[in-house]
Amino acid sequence: MSNALVIIEPGQDAASLLALVAPVADTVAVAVLAGPGGSASAVAGAASTTVLQADGLQAGEAAAAVVAELVASHGAELVALPATARFREVAALLTGRLDAACAPDAIALARTADGLTADRLLYGGVVIGTFALQRPVAVVTATVKPLADGAAPAGGPAPARAVTAAPVAGKTLTGRAEVAAEGGLANAERIVSFGRGLRAAGDIELIRALAAALDAELGCSRPIVDDLKWLGLPHQVGLTGTTVKPRLYLAVGISGQIQHLVGMRDAKTIIAINNNPSAPIFEASDLAVVGDLYEIVPRLTAALAARSA
Repeated sequence: MSNALVIIEPGQDAASLLALVAPVADTVAVAVLAGPGGSASAVAGAASTTVLQADGLQAGEAAAAVVAELVASHGAELVALPATARFREVAALLTGRLDAACAPDAIALARTADGLTADRLLYGGVVIGTFALQRPVAVVTATVKPLADGAAPAGGPAPARAVTAAPVAGKTLTGRAEVAAEGGLANAERIVSFGRGLRAAGDIELIRALAAALDAELGCSRPIVDDLKWLGLPHQVGLTGTTVKPRLYLAVGISGQIQHLVGMRDAKTIIAINNNPSAPIFEASDLAVVGDLYEIVPRLTAALAARSA
């Protein structure tokens, strides 16, 4: 019998991780890493759901140590974690602790005569690589979505258990600086992104106004961050930024290079505005608008504002 362990934090939907491990696991247990007093609902489709309560679980080393104990107690051969910044660190540390195989950003798992394999997108999503995970334990990460606001719980409250998170040695906080929060792309339902089609940094206000009218997050292409320095990395969509799956993705003045497309092509609806009718972005779009963004965006923003008035 093959046992799998799915790790999430409160507010995350485990469905995509359960779907990933289901073809290769006989039983799946879910563990929710929470702070003191944290809670979560039982996850439908899992053999069990347990909320682990402890101070210090935000530290990667502490979380990896707790998960390693769970792997041993469950006899798990496979551990699946969200592909977020926090859990990517936990996955790497857990892999080292367990001398495990690791497949970041897995899109599919299978069992062959030679053992467990994982499929991953390579070269900006141009090809799919299949990797053999030839260790007693395999660690994988995959994209997850937040629980929908107002969604009915899948089950009753999951049982909670207090655990001890070992303090992280060798690190001392010597100072703290407040950093303004920016960019919530990974969990956004709507995103308005822009690229080099925007002529000046001051024109970003046009895009911000459109994003505000749609109650959307502001995103951008890689050159806006790397070359022009107009926005920070939390706003970048693409292979070297954030991979997103919103309900609506509106691309303004973005040509559509492969490294950007791989980061947003799973959006439910993609609308692109570009003055070049041959822009690659149109090939991935559900609706293509050919024209000058400086004419279209203000009119679209005004129409949305009038509609909501």
